Amino acid sequence: MEDLIYNVEQKWLKTLFKVCRDTFSDSFLPSHDETHHYRVWLIARELISELGTQDIHFSETDIEKILIAVFFHDVGMAKNLDKEHGKISRDICENFFKINPEKKIRGLNEVYEAIEKHDDKEYKNNIHLHKDPKNLFSILSVSDDLDAFGIIGIYRYAEIFLMRNININELPDRVLDNITHRYHFFQKNYGSLTSFSEKQEARYLTIKTFYETLQKQLTDKANSSSIRYGPLGVINFIIQFVLERKSSPEVISKHFIKNAEDLFVKEFFKQFNLEILSTHPRNNSLLQCYFTKKSSSNSSSM
Repeated sequence: MEDLIYNVEQKWLKTLFKVCRDTFSDSFLPSHDETHHYRVWLIARELISELGTQDIHFSETDIEKILIAVFFHDVGMAKNLDKEHGKISRDICENFFKINPEKKIRGLNEVYEAIEKHDDKEYKNNIHLHKDPKNLFSILSVSDDLDAFGIIGIYRYAEIFLMRNININELPDRVLDNITHRYHFFQKNYGSLTSFSEKQEARYLTIKTFYETLQKQLTDKANSSSIRYGPLGVINFIIQFVLERKSSPEVISKHFIKNAEDLFVKEFFKQFNLEILSTHPRNNSLLQCYFTKKSSSNSSSM
């Protein structure tokens, strides 16, 4: 399995990463740019390997379809932040293969369909009812869902929901409802992968605890000083430095590691920075060419 994954990455990764990076070149959306797509691929790759230990094996074409779907699934957000961005992402993917017909592979219609439908996080449509763990929609959706957990997930939800003009007082309820659907879908499809499932449960509990604590802070009207402390302090600093000043998550995390008054805020950005660094595409030898000192210092990606 690892050899097949390696072969597919050698064939596709640089091309797909560049298309994704170029699509976001005129957009400031750190939560969903090419670094998000790369992290989703890391999760999908781990999931493929975990399934391999259960004698569930993928062909090279299966892995190609997953990688293509992953790197196109959210590119529509460079054009439109709405939940219906999947249709735009599909159009961009279809256009890529119209321009590059020599790159077409078998099963692209399944790829297009998975891209378009992936962001229905209530999973009400019959397309979501699959018993096959190799199903492309399930692999793509779950890999995307799992990137919404952990410390990075906390940031991603805050950025995109606030950019969609969701009021900060509504943020905890909206996030908690959304992550519950994602977690249940993951457990239903891949909960039997014990060690992998335990790892993802811990990341789910991290984001759940954060937004439950934020919810309590927001309802405590008497404690107005909390604006710079705890989860509310984290959210307010994301609003101030990312949404308003367009500073990159990497820049603000380093700033608050050094300058935060509150230990909770300081520790949050310390862990956030560690997650950014450990999952960054510059760590991949195939992609290092995109991260020279100049481009890295100017990057607004997480």
